[in-house]
Amino acid sequence: GGNITNYLLEKSRVVYQAPSERSFHIFYQLCKGIDQGHSQEFGLQGQALSTNMFSYLAQSGCDSVPGMDDVKEFKEVVDAMRTMKFDKAEEFAVLRLVLTVLFLGNIQFEENAKEEAHVTNKDALDFAAFLLYVDSPQLEAALVSRTMTTGSSRASVYSVPLNTNDAYYSRDAFAKSIYSRLFDRIVNRVNDSLYTDEENLTTLAVLDIYGFEIFEKNGFEQLCINYVNEKLQQIFINLTLKEEQEEYQREAIQWTPIDFFNNKICCDLIEGKRPAGLFTNLDDTVNFPKPTDDKFLQKCTQALGDHKHFAPAGPGKFTIVHYAGDVVYDAEGFCDKNKDTLFEDLICVGQMSESQYIVTLFPEDTSNAQKKRPTTAAHKIKTSIAKLTDAIMKCTPHYVRCIKPNEKKAKDTWDQQVSKHQVRYLGLLENVKVRRAGYAYRAAYQRFFFRYRVCSHSTWPNWSGDHIEGSKKILAEILQDQKEVAYGKTKIFIRHPETVFSLEELREQKVYNYASSIQNFFAEKVGQGEYMYKLMMAGVNNVKGQKDRRRESVDRRYKGDYLNYRENLTLKSIVERFGDEKVLFADQVRTYTTKGKKNVRALIVTDTAFYFIGTRLKKGTPERPVPPDTYHYVLFRRIELKEIDKVTMSPFADNFVGIYSPTTSDYLFDARRKTELFGQLVYNNNRVRIEFSASWPMQMREKKKAKKLTVNFQAGGNGELVAQGNNLMVAAPAGQGKDAMPSIQPPSGPGGGLSQFSSSVGGGGGGGGPPPDPLSCSGGGCSPAFSSALFSSFGCSTSSSNRKKIRAPLKEKRSISNSFM
Repeated sequence: GGNITNYLLEKSRVVYQAPSERSFHIFYQLCKGIDQGHSQEFGLQGQALSTNMFSYLAQSGCDSVPGMDDVKEFKEVVDAMRTMKFDKAEEFAVLRLVLTVLFLGNIQFEENAKEEAHVTNKDALDFAAFLLYVDSPQLEAALVSRTMTTGSSRASVYSVPLNTNDAYYSRDAFAKSIYSRLFDRIVNRVNDSLYTDEENLTTLAVLDIYGFEIFEKNGFEQLCINYVNEKLQQIFINLTLKEEQEEYQREAIQWTPIDFFNNKICCDLIEGKRPAGLFTNLDDTVNFPKPTDDKFLQKCTQALGDHKHFAPAGPGKFTIVHYAGDVVYDAEGFCDKNKDTLFEDLICVGQMSESQYIVTLFPEDTSNAQKKRPTTAAHKIKTSIAKLTDAIMKCTPHYVRCIKPNEKKAKDTWDQQVSKHQVRYLGLLENVKVRRAGYAYRAAYQRFFFRYRVCSHSTWPNWSGDHIEGSKKILAEILQDQKEVAYGKTKIFIRHPETVFSLEELREQKVYNYASSIQNFFAEKVGQGEYMYKLMMAGVNNVKGQKDRRRESVDRRYKGDYLNYRENLTLKSIVERFGDEKVLFADQVRTYTTKGKKNVRALIVTDTAFYFIGTRLKKGTPERPVPPDTYHYVLFRRIELKEIDKVTMSPFADNFVGIYSPTTSDYLFDARRKTELFGQLVYNNNRVRIEFSASWPMQMREKKKAKKLTVNFQAGGNGELVAQGNNLMVAAPAGQGKDAMPSIQPPSGPGGGLSQFSSSVGGGGGGGGPPPDPLSCSGGGCSPAFSSALFSSFGCSTSSSNRKKIRAPLKEKRSISNSFM
């Protein structure tokens, strides 16, 4: 659901636009995109429309916008009406009134000797009356005369002729009123379509406002728009600068106040009552007989002459010092525009229409019994903005500040002075200063404690102290830089968002670990089903009769993930760079160079490739230093399965594997869980040719050069690889024989048991096909061997205290010790 609220429609744009400005887009879309059906309905008889035909549109000399297709957008408007469930009759009624406004603007007047106006072009009058479903004489009478009522008990009613100036004012007021009422009607109809009766919904409101306006001639409309901007800037200042600093003071947080310009003085100048501001003086002027713009300006000069943000600016003009700069306003027309009244004669024209749709747009009661002083435009704007302010203050506002690059509306043109001026008057510099010196995150102690208590062994699962002490205990254990946090009277404050992100990541990992431990418990105790049997047999059948089996590997349970891969976001990001690949196996392995030097690597096997990932010391720069002993992951080798010609193992009880790739180079590594590795590949329909030999001729890469060597195997040793001249030798220990079989029994029934790799507690699947995710139970039960080996290899500590410490603020990638949290 949704709801649209209209706070300030710029009605004056209907009848007047500055040079090179357009009126509302719908006028141009209708003129250029009208089709045969609409043309017949509106009585145009196929006559083409042009924007130059209408005075309201031709005056500015601009009828197109680069990049905007009015014909296409007219079709989109019509389609949008149908989407909002406008029927054909309502669609015609809306567009008919849009066309009515344009033809009203073509009506011209002249004066006779008595200074009485009359219409000179009857064609425009007749067609406007036709579109309104009223008689032409009724419309003309309402435009050139005004019905007056005098007296009370014995009222006298008479018609007062208007001069040409008043007639044009009456015409424009009628056109603006029709457009404004139609606009409100459409908004209400759209709201009807968006309405939902569900309660307690979370709402997201988007406020699209006018920018600050400074033209060559600034009138009442610009004052209203700039007043709205002043009010919204005041809210921005209160929320982001004033209240932010006041909260630090309330919470007794050490703080050095930052000065900023508070534009409340500008808002009071316009809307104030005591002393009277511009709107109050304007209302007082129009509520007395024979109001004039000069009287209004005189009242303002007397009341506000000493105000430092107001000054006279010559005959009929005044200056206001806004937060965005000085604006000179022309007082001409202020009184008439502030009255915002439509003569009763024109209201009656709308009520006498034969179209019920038009009649409903004029619901006023024009009887004498209901007459009261109408509200002014200034009063309506103040009331509307007060409602808007209340609505904003009930929400948590976020701002998108748009900087106008130049005053010419030209693309690819950047005016540094114009941009710098906006940055200053918007208060962005002060806002950045407050944000930099302040704290990005704050929360009540109780809320913080219950959200992050799981991150500390001291507070989870039991804590006997209060929330304040518990919150301090959590951060004392996991935060390295205690300057990152400040403790207020009722809230906790954290300076940088990176620290909060790290807390959230740690919390997510902890919760995941507990869930994985529960899964592992059920997998270990219950997981004896068909899936496990088929997976283990797929691995055994690869080596049965070909390779001597190590004693500890025959009955070992398969887990798939021995690295906590799913928790390690950095490792995952490396694999995910290459697309959406299904991960089958993850474990620690050792790779070897041509000289027999070994390197600890993470082996990630997917349904597409082998990944060999290691760590490397991260080097900083003077501009971007990194903490000492900080490592980052590096992808050393990626071999796609389709590039592998064969995989070789020896017939002895060793762990070595050779990958032969004619397109790249051969690769040598040892893996304790090689049987499971190739069982996963076979089970998931990835056929890899496996050969067994005691002598492997290989062509390996050495410093970007290919080197040929032979890896020889023999029985009787500890299984370690050593260099032997230009070749390599492995002496393997004795095993349990080539025909050793695991003790696992086939399931007694279909689907029996729980797959160790299932992502939820449930059956292992009767079909025995590939599991949806073989690494889903990778949490608490996985071996820490890989992380320990990596740390010991690179001189890093694997103590729990080092692994859970958060370096704050985290402006760089975490050290390798933080990647295994």
